[in-house]
Amino acid sequence: MVLGINCFAQDTTIVQTLQWEDNFRSAYYDFPDTGESYRKILMYYNMRCPDAAINPGDNSQGCGEWDYSCNTFIYDSTRVDSAKATHPSHLISNFSGDVFNYTTQPTFSYIQHPQYATTFSSVNNELEYGFGNTDADLALPTNSNTNKMQMLFTAAELQNAGLQAGSINRLKLNVSQTTDNLQLFKIKMKNVEETELDPSAVHKEGFTEVYHQNLEFFATGNFIFNFYQEFEWEADKSILVEISYVPESNDSEDLQFSSETTTDNLTMSHHSNDQAAYFNRNGYYELNTSNIQGTYDAITVAFWSYGDEAIMPANNSIVECTTDNGRQVNIHLPWSNGQVYWDCGNTGSGYDRINKPANATDYRGKWTHWAFTKDLADGSMKIYLNGEEWHSGSGFANTIDIDEVFRIGSSTGTNSYFGKVDDLSIWKTALGSSDIKTLMATAPTATHPMFDQLLSFFNFSDLTSGSVETLSYFGVTAKKEGQPFAVHTRSEDAYKDFNIQSSRPVTSFYQGSYEIDNTVSYYLESIPKEPNRIVTFYTANNDLLVQDTAFVYAAGNQYIYDPAGAIVDSVFVDQEASINIETLDYYNKTDAKYEILSLVTPYGFFIDLGEDGKTFIFDVTDYAPILKGSKRLSIEMGGQNQEDLDIKFLYITGTPEREVLNIQNIWPFRRAYPGGLEADSYFEPRTINLEPFASYYKIRSTITGHGQNGEFVPQEHFINVNGGSKEFNYEVWKYCGQNPIYPQGGTWIFDRAGWCPGTPSDIHQFDLNQYVEPGESITLDYGLNTSSGSSENYLVSNQLVTYGAYNFNTDASIERVLSPTNQVENERVNAACNEAKIVIKNTGSNTLNSITIRYQVLNAPIVKEETFMLDLASGQEQTLNLPVHAVGFFANGAETGVFQAEIIEVNGSSDDYADNNSIRSSFDQVDSFGADDNLLIKLLTNNTPQQNSYQILDNGGSVIFSKNNFNAGTLYKDEISLVPGCYTLVFEDSGNDGLDFWYWAAIGQNVGTGSLSINKKLNDIIDLPVKNFNPDFGGTLYYDFVVGDITSSIKSVDNSLLSIYPNPANDQLFIELDGLEGIDLNVQLLDLNGKIVRGEQVLAKPRDWQSNFDISDLTPGIYMVRIISKDQQFNRKVIVK
Repeated sequence: MVLGINCFAQDTTIVQTLQWEDNFRSAYYDFPDTGESYRKILMYYNMRCPDAAINPGDNSQGCGEWDYSCNTFIYDSTRVDSAKATHPSHLISNFSGDVFNYTTQPTFSYIQHPQYATTFSSVNNELEYGFGNTDADLALPTNSNTNKMQMLFTAAELQNAGLQAGSINRLKLNVSQTTDNLQLFKIKMKNVEETELDPSAVHKEGFTEVYHQNLEFFATGNFIFNFYQEFEWEADKSILVEISYVPESNDSEDLQFSSETTTDNLTMSHHSNDQAAYFNRNGYYELNTSNIQGTYDAITVAFWSYGDEAIMPANNSIVECTTDNGRQVNIHLPWSNGQVYWDCGNTGSGYDRINKPANATDYRGKWTHWAFTKDLADGSMKIYLNGEEWHSGSGFANTIDIDEVFRIGSSTGTNSYFGKVDDLSIWKTALGSSDIKTLMATAPTATHPMFDQLLSFFNFSDLTSGSVETLSYFGVTAKKEGQPFAVHTRSEDAYKDFNIQSSRPVTSFYQGSYEIDNTVSYYLESIPKEPNRIVTFYTANNDLLVQDTAFVYAAGNQYIYDPAGAIVDSVFVDQEASINIETLDYYNKTDAKYEILSLVTPYGFFIDLGEDGKTFIFDVTDYAPILKGSKRLSIEMGGQNQEDLDIKFLYITGTPEREVLNIQNIWPFRRAYPGGLEADSYFEPRTINLEPFASYYKIRSTITGHGQNGEFVPQEHFINVNGGSKEFNYEVWKYCGQNPIYPQGGTWIFDRAGWCPGTPSDIHQFDLNQYVEPGESITLDYGLNTSSGSSENYLVSNQLVTYGAYNFNTDASIERVLSPTNQVENERVNAACNEAKIVIKNTGSNTLNSITIRYQVLNAPIVKEETFMLDLASGQEQTLNLPVHAVGFFANGAETGVFQAEIIEVNGSSDDYADNNSIRSSFDQVDSFGADDNLLIKLLTNNTPQQNSYQILDNGGSVIFSKNNFNAGTLYKDEISLVPGCYTLVFEDSGNDGLDFWYWAAIGQNVGTGSLSINKKLNDIIDLPVKNFNPDFGGTLYYDFVVGDITSSIKSVDNSLLSIYPNPANDQLFIELDGLEGIDLNVQLLDLNGKIVRGEQVLAKPRDWQSNFDISDLTPGIYMVRIISKDQQFNRKVIVK
C-alpha cells in the first residue's frame, strides 16, 4: 500500500517500535543518530482490535469497551522538565496536621487488662480427670520476652478418661521448680480436630480465655488454676490448652512442671526475644547485591506480614528490585484496590505479572505467611498464602535480573509498606508448598538442606545497626536507610518458631457444680510506640533539598485501650518543642516527557478495525531533536491496552524545508483542573530565552477536556505573549459526527473538547514571529478564558518549536492526498471517483503565486495538468481540487489503483527542491453499476426527518438531484436514471446522529430507526439492495459510484430521478420527477381495469417538478402511476390503503 510517500526514491530508514504481539507499552528504542539529514520523519500508528476480533458487547474479546486517553510520549533523559510545585517544610510520619508537638523521650500506648482472682464459694459433685504420669520435667524459660506453650489432649484420651461433654472449671499442674513473678499469665482453651500438633500450623484464633493473672510460684507441688469463666468441651473434639506469660525479669529460675514423656507431638512451645520490623515510611533495607548480581531462572520471596489495619489497603511495595531494564521483582500487598500483585522478570520489554483480589483479613490485622515464586522451567508464577497455593499463572518467559537496587520494606520510589514484616527470605529457586510450610514453622539456618539456594534471610533481630549481615550462602549484607521500628512479639501473639517438646505436663481437668466469685483487678501493659520520622526540607535555586532527618515522639495524649481496642483513658505527655509546618515553593525537575501524539481509543463494543487495523500517519518532524539515539517510547493515560498497537517511524533522507533547532516543553505535560489553572498553580507565566540564531518560532498546543463539563462543554483557552492582550484565543472543540471510524459503541457522535473517540486530538499551532525577536527573553502564559468551574479537567501539552531559516527560496511540496486514498483519516469520502484533492505547502521563503500540477492514475490512459493561481505565504498549506472532467480518469482496469500527483512548475518555473514534488497514494475503485440497471434510493425515515437531505453530484461536483422535506416514519423509493459516469451520493443528517443511534431509546426519546440503501429494481414488485448503509453514521454519508462503461464514448442523455411516496398511501400521493427538463408530460393514476382515476398535463416541465393527487376517496387496492413523454414512459405500482 502506498500511503503518502514521496514517489522519488529517497532512502528511508524505518524504526519499528511496538508491535501487535507486544504485551508491554513502554520500552527503549534506538533512533537514527548518525548525523544524516532527514526531509521528514513520519510516524505510522496502527491500531487493531486484539487478534482482529470483534467485541460482542461483553468484553470477552476484541477492542476494549471505553474511550480512554491513549497518548504517546518520548522520554529524554538528557533534557529536563520543571514543574511549579509546593512541598511541606517537614514530612512527619503518622502525622497530618500543621503543628507537631513532640518529645525526645520514648512514649507508650497501654492496654488495660482485667485480671481475675477466682474463688469457688460452693463446690459440688466435682470430679478430677488426670492425664499423664510424671517421668520428666518441662521447663518454661524466664530469660526470653515471648513465651507461649500449647499442649494437646486428644479426644480419644479425654473420652477414655471419662471426661464428660460440657463445662470444665479448673485445671491442675504440678510445679517442680518455682520462679518469680510471671506477668500476664494466661490460660486459653480450644476445641480442635487434631490428634497431634504441627509447628507449621499454629492455632492463633478461636480460643476461650479461662485464666489471667500475674503469678508468682512460691512452692513446689500441685497448683490449681480456677477458671474465671468455664470452658465448654465438645465430646468429639480434642482440647488444645495454651499458656502464655511475660517474665518480670530475665534472671529468675525457669518455671518447671512435672511432665510425662511422649512421642506423639502433644506439646510445643515458643520462647524467644522475637521482634519484627514495622515499616511506615520510617525507613527500609537495601541489599548489597554485589555477591548475587546476575540473571536467574527462578526465585522465591517468602515472609510473614501483618498489615496495619488503620492504613491498608494502600499503595505499597513490600519488596522491589529494579535494573536498567526496569522492574525485576515487586510485591504489592495489596495495592489500594485490594489486589495482590506479583511482578517478576523483565528483559526490557515489560515485566511478567499475576494479580488477584485478596480478603482484607489475609493482609491486615493478623499475621499471615506469603510466598511468591517464579520458575522458568515450567513458565509459572505462583502465590502461596499460609503454605497453600492461592494464585498462579503460566506462560511466562522473562528472566530475573538482580543488579544494584533491591529494597525491603519499600519500593525504589516512595511506596512504603505499612505494617510488620518478619522472617523474610529470598531464594534462587522456586520453593514448593511443603518447603514453604517448613519455612513457616522454622526459620532457615546454615544447616537448611537448600542453604546453597538462599540469597538472603532477614529475621530483623537487630534494627539498631546501620549495616546488617543477613543469613546468606552468598554473604549478602544489607544497609538500613532511615529507622524501621522494632516491634516485639507479645507472648499471646506468638505465631511461629514453635518447637515440639518431648514431654507434656501432667494435667488434671475438673468438672462439677460451682458458684464462682471473681475479683477483678487491672494490669497496665505498656507497649513502646514507634517514633515519628521527621524529614526537614529547604529550597535553593528553585530545588527542593533535604536538610536533615530526625526521630522523635509525638507528645500529648497517649491512650489506654481495653483488650478489644476501645479507648478507656489516656496519659498526657508534655511537649519539649513544636514544629510549624510551612509550604515551600520550588520546581520539580524530571526527565523531559514529550507528548508526540494525543489520541483517545474508540468505543470498543461491536467495532471492527479489520484484519490489518487502521493506520494513521503523523508528521513528527518537529520532534527531530529528540527522536535520535536511545529513547523510551511510552503509551500511557489509561487506554494503552485497549487495542493491539504497531508503531513505526520512517526517516526520509533529504533536506528539510528548515532545520528544527529545538523543541521544548513550555510547561511539563500534565492534567490540570480549573482552580489550579486560574491560580497559575500548573501553568504559571514562564520566561523562556529564545535561541539567538533561530529564524522562526511556533507553539504546538494539544488540549483534551475530560470530566462531564470538561468533555462536553466547549471552553476558550488562551496563550499570552509578554503580558498585555492575549494574542491567541482558541476554542477547544471537535466535531465528532464525521469520525472516520464508525460506527462505534458508546456516545461516539457527541462533540467533545479537542478529541473524538478513535481519532487523533486537535493540534493548535501558533506562529510567534510577529511577536518575538531571536535571542530575546519572552514570557508565555496559558490558561482558560471560560470555565464551568467543576467536573472538568484538561490534559495539556504546550510545546515551543524553534526553526532555522528556510533552506529554499522558491519551493513547494505535496504534503498529502485527501482523495483518492485509502488513508483512514479520509475514509468518509473514499473510495472516490470525483475530484482529486491534495494538500500543498509553501516550503520556501518566497510567496507562491502559481503552481502547476500533473496528476494521473497509474496504468490509466488519462494524464491531467492544471495550473492554479495562489497567494501562499511561507509555511502555509492549501488544499487543491484537481478537476477530473473525463469520467474515465480513474479507470485502470483493476479493483485498486495508485494515484500520482507531481509539481511541474512553481511561479512559472521549476522549484528549488525536487525531492518533495511528488506523492502517490493507493486507493480502491468505487462500486460500479450497469447502464441498464434500474437503481433506486430506498430511504426509511426515522422520527426526525427534518434533519435529513440528500444530493447526487456528478464528477465535477455539480448537483444533479437533491431532495429534502421528508415525512416521519415514511418509506421512500426514489428511482434514479443516470447516464454513464461517476456520481456521489451525499446524505446529510443535521442532527449528527444518523438514522439510528442507540442513545435516544436508552434515555426514553422516541427518535425511531431509519435505514438507507441503494437498490436494484428487478420489476415493479421486487427490488434488491446492492449497497446497504449503516444507519449509525453520525453526520454525513459520502458514497461514490460509477454507472455504465466510463471508458467508452457516451451519448448525452438527461439524468432523472423519480420518487412516488408514501407507498402505501391513504390520503395524498406525491409524485416527484427530477430531470427531463423542458419536456411535456402526461401524468396518470390508473386502476387495475386501466381506468384513469386521476391525471395531470405538464407542459415544458421544469427540472424539479412535484405534484400530488388526493386519493382519500379511492377504493383501497392496487393502482398504477403512468408518466408519458414523447420518448419515454414510466409505470410504477402503488397501493391505496
